[in-house]
Amino acid sequence: MRFRNTYIVVLIFLAFGAYVYFYEILGEAGRKRVEEERDRLYLFENYDIVKLQIIRADTTIECIKLDDGWMVNLPVIYKGDDFNIEELIDTFRKAKIDLTVAENAENIERFGLGSNEIKLTVTVTGGNEYSVLIGANNPTESHVYARFPEQSNVFLTALMLKDRVMAPVLYFRDKTILDFEKDNTNKIVFHKKDKEIIIEKKDDNNWHVTKPIDWPADKNVIELMLNRVLVAKITNFVDENSTNLEKYGLQEPENWIEIFDGLKHTKKTLFFGNFNAGNFFTRDIEKNPIFEVDSNTVMQLTPNLTNLRDKKIVDYDIDIIDVLKITYADSLYVFHKEDSTGLWYMTAPKRQKAQFQKINGIIKDIFWTLAEDFIDNVKNFKQYGLDPPVGDFVMLSNGVEVAHVQIGKAIGRHRYFYNVIKNQLYMVRSGLYPLIVVPVNGLLEK
Repeated sequence: MRFRNTYIVVLIFLAFGAYVYFYEILGEAGRKRVEEERDRLYLFENYDIVKLQIIRADTTIECIKLDDGWMVNLPVIYKGDDFNIEELIDTFRKAKIDLTVAENAENIERFGLGSNEIKLTVTVTGGNEYSVLIGANNPTESHVYARFPEQSNVFLTALMLKDRVMAPVLYFRDKTILDFEKDNTNKIVFHKKDKEIIIEKKDDNNWHVTKPIDWPADKNVIELMLNRVLVAKITNFVDENSTNLEKYGLQEPENWIEIFDGLKHTKKTLFFGNFNAGNFFTRDIEKNPIFEVDSNTVMQLTPNLTNLRDKKIVDYDIDIIDVLKITYADSLYVFHKEDSTGLWYMTAPKRQKAQFQKINGIIKDIFWTLAEDFIDNVKNFKQYGLDPPVGDFVMLSNGVEVAHVQIGKAIGRHRYFYNVIKNQLYMVRSGLYPLIVVPVNGLLEK
């Protein structure tokens, strides 16, 4: 009886100890970790893995971890996709025995195991290996049959594990189209057939077109383009080591781009070849494989001169404009902003209070007007409706002329705008015309 009582006391003590351990020492986070590790196939951590191998009927995929990331070693040697490889390893780490369906199964073939199984192996630092053999999906397509090597117990585990090990080789390869440092980029050269466009980052940290003209570049277009290079992905590897570049239109390509690194004094080059079912054959000159890139990306990386030019027709600080001169036909109207009140008054041909919103609206609308095309080296202004113009607008600040814009005739959905100071003619949307060319009576207070 005394032994029985002692035994009961020991059980109570152990139960109490377990309670204290799980609820007081481990806490909620610790309990959750213990529950997650229960029934896991193997206990390892992602950072310990130095090698991944998948043996399938169609191919063997092997990835090894280097100091700077993963490298695909089989069936080709190529930089690995760190995210996708780590994703597979993490899926394997979290995989559990969800249900044992057959112990010492005599016929493992009916579970898609044996001759058709896929072998997944990871190697940790120190050389230990952890493997699982993966078979067919279960009838409800919710899990996959699996077993451990040299064992015939069949169990169900996560279907996602099979999805990942059955991914094409492309999944494991780095799909970056061009590896470069965006912040170091100080020059880009676009080659399009027999034409060359050069843009460079100047000392003011702004981009400028330097060939075939000298013109400020559209910084938003440049930023979007460089970001596109960084995020765009190779859609397919076509030829690992082609000896027939002409087949892909890459022997003497019509279009290519060069990106220069001003810090490292290096150059990266992408050649674009023939169009193929929504993609273009592409080649990084530093690498062997020919791959495909989607047509939208290629179109963005092969812009024309108009796309690259800054499309603002004027450049001034809206708030500093204190005089606006408007000429319609032969009539000049002058508007001044009073320093004390900030209100606008027409001062010629007579003095009358102007509508603040209307005058400010003209100044703002001209400032925000963007060109949709450029007409360079204009000789005959009359053909554009500028001799004389429909409207002439001069803006001054502290007696200094900061902008002079003339508006010409309409052509379709567009109208000609001329920057007198820059001697540049633009084509802009006609919808802006009624917002800028307002009858004088519409600018004055009633």
